[in-house]
Amino acid sequence: MSNTIYVTDGSDWLYSYREQLEKLDPPVEVVTVEDASAIGSNASDAPGLIADPALLTDAALAELTGLQSLQFTTTEFHHLDLPALEQRGVVLGGVNRALAPPAVQHLIDLATATARLIGHPGVTGVPTFPEFENKVIGIIGYGYTGPELIRQLEGTRCNYRYTDVRTPPRDTAIPPNTRRLTLDRVLVESDYVFILVPLTPQSRGLFDLREFRIMKPEAVLINGSHPDVIVADDLLTALNDGLFAGAAISYRDDELESHQKVVALSYPNTPPGHIAERAIGSIAENLDAVRSDQPLPAPVESIDVPLVGDPSFWSNRFTPRRA
Repeated sequence: MSNTIYVTDGSDWLYSYREQLEKLDPPVEVVTVEDASAIGSNASDAPGLIADPALLTDAALAELTGLQSLQFTTTEFHHLDLPALEQRGVVLGGVNRALAPPAVQHLIDLATATARLIGHPGVTGVPTFPEFENKVIGIIGYGYTGPELIRQLEGTRCNYRYTDVRTPPRDTAIPPNTRRLTLDRVLVESDYVFILVPLTPQSRGLFDLREFRIMKPEAVLINGSHPDVIVADDLLTALNDGLFAGAAISYRDDELESHQKVVALSYPNTPPGHIAERAIGSIAENLDAVRSDQPLPAPVESIDVPLVGDPSFWSNRFTPRRA
């Protein structure tokens, strides 16, 4: 791959990209552009691109026929056709792994605030996360964030239930108190349900009244994913009907925020400096791997119908989904 890397990012990170990429051997020439379309039609000049996905479109990327590597600076790339990029042989990477720790800390704060709001103070005498003590934690979408959630709750006497379209990689440590189940079983058994799935055609509207009706009445739902994985009107109905105890959302929604059983706090668009440095370091490591033809330490993969693993995430349910 050429040593020229184009960067299009709306944050204040650009100075750090240069600093990190200059440490590579050989160093990388960084060219900044407003968006992918500004690179122009001479796609051979754009073998590598670091980009805020909000500044990208499928049409602009299609013009970059020489693109070999694309590194995302945020996790909001649901509007892009990732399978099409993969079919072209474009190596996709990003900051998912680097941003998992602060994202999980944010979701835990949301969950504990919701527990207190609805009167679930937790176990007396437990100094750390008493709200989670002796509870079953459900994780919908394991990825990078699921293991990080388990790591941060280490020390609490929790049991974990998770579901995912794919079997975790072999090097993923699965604690003994963690079981992989179908989506329905996770919802039935969990006291806290963390939604961590990416937004895809399969996950859009995944959670509606059917799912809410099989949750525990005392359960708390935490949506750390895109708003569209939940049918918002059904969430309001479920809360009003007492199908479960409360909900936390990591995005802004005026109607949901006004509900007495909902806690809402969006994650900052630009993470603090030390987290941003970690994210940029992750991208630099990815680029080093691309240039040495090695597997990426922080890849981004499209998620469609699973090629391997247990497809029961979508199909093995107590009752069929309505048409």
